[in-house]
Amino acid sequence: MVTWRLLQAFGLPFTLLAVNAVLDFGYHDAALLEIFLKRMHEIHPNITHLYSIGRSTRDVELWVLVIGKNPWNHTIGVPEVKYVANIHGNEVVGRELVLHFIEYLLEGYGQNEELTQLIDSIRLHLLPSMNPDGFSQAFTSDCDGVIGRYNHNGKDLNRNFPDPFDSGNGLREAETKAVMQWIKSEWFVLSASLHGGALVASYPYDNRPPGSTSRYSASPDDDVFQHLAQSYANNHGSMATSTECFPRFTGGTTNGADWYTLRGGMQDYNYVWGQCMEVTLEVSCCKYPESDKLKDFWDENLPALQAFLHKAHLGVKGQVLDQGGCAVVGANVLVSDHNNLRPFNTTQHGEYFRLLLPGQYDFTLLEVLSPPFEQSFAAIFDQVSSCGHVQEVGYSAIGHKLPDNIAYSGHRNIKVSGDGLVALRLSILDYNLVSDLFRQFSGFLLFSMLIAIHAVTKQQNDSFSPFKLDE
Repeated sequence: MVTWRLLQAFGLPFTLLAVNAVLDFGYHDAALLEIFLKRMHEIHPNITHLYSIGRSTRDVELWVLVIGKNPWNHTIGVPEVKYVANIHGNEVVGRELVLHFIEYLLEGYGQNEELTQLIDSIRLHLLPSMNPDGFSQAFTSDCDGVIGRYNHNGKDLNRNFPDPFDSGNGLREAETKAVMQWIKSEWFVLSASLHGGALVASYPYDNRPPGSTSRYSASPDDDVFQHLAQSYANNHGSMATSTECFPRFTGGTTNGADWYTLRGGMQDYNYVWGQCMEVTLEVSCCKYPESDKLKDFWDENLPALQAFLHKAHLGVKGQVLDQGGCAVVGANVLVSDHNNLRPFNTTQHGEYFRLLLPGQYDFTLLEVLSPPFEQSFAAIFDQVSSCGHVQEVGYSAIGHKLPDNIAYSGHRNIKVSGDGLVALRLSILDYNLVSDLFRQFSGFLLFSMLIAIHAVTKQQNDSFSPFKLDE
């Protein structure tokens, strides 16, 4: 078998590596990782995009490979998803899983109908190593140690992010800054971070609010997070039932704080500041196992890695446009009984993505206007006439669109569209009520819609199968 490692041993540059060379089940250092990603991009230029989000403390590139139908840019209506591995340098299985997953997806695209459809429906970003400096210090068979865990400055990167409940966790490291900027720039919807040292899918919060007396630290989207974590555990070869690791977790999932509290964790930052539903996947009892175990880890995790991506289509997504077809940017998207610490907002394209389970939800979209509403009519209409037309969402036939136009107060017409694996209904606010609201909330534009999500839908299946619900 011709492998990347074998070809590199003969000193061949990546441009000369054989197209049919396969990724071996071994550990790949920063040089091999870069060679592999560049070669994958070279072989599959139409569905990949390779970029760096920055450099590590020791100046190693933090490479990200994007896979998707339009890998270069965001497509309206297509959720951005990411996998991040090796945030702790000595937790290495996830790093290799991501590399093999890249190879699997690219080899299967155009050959496997379901896989192709999945890739076409998302834009997937894969960061195999967030901590290459730590990885370079770690060593094989160190199952429980900490050598290589930290970055070159001796900092734990998974304790280095802003924390929703504690502001005192120090200066940001280069790797942390790079990931924070990345999260701010891409509007990720779904994410998973791959770790080692246990076998469990963990979900926010990792920290507890001040004064909390409960070990379990539930987020406003706790039901969704439980579903995401359980989906991975159930599709994994042994996570949901394993008794191999200690501690053991019922069903293979846990709330982060209920396991142990940490401040400055990446998954809490993704959720609170990035509007991104991230879970933490502990995929091996031993942090740095012998390489002959990697094939078994791959076989166990592949179904779960693939099934998890389908969850980007849970709930509802859509777009908010004004009467000129321009995106309403930064409007708060509020969901009943999901009172987030920081409201989810519409993106620069006026999009909203909310991962939700079957149920019935009241949605409120709240636009903060500056200058205050009473003084902003001229500015609003100047913006409408000059911003140009934003193409209306053209999603696949999933769900059922809202009425075309919703007019309020005679000053600003708002168009709300949306679909997903849901059924949509609109609750129109009375004109007089709207006028009262304008007076009551000076500086805000407020309107509501009611979204009813069917209690039993095919979205519960992990196989990707677009369909239209009955109206």
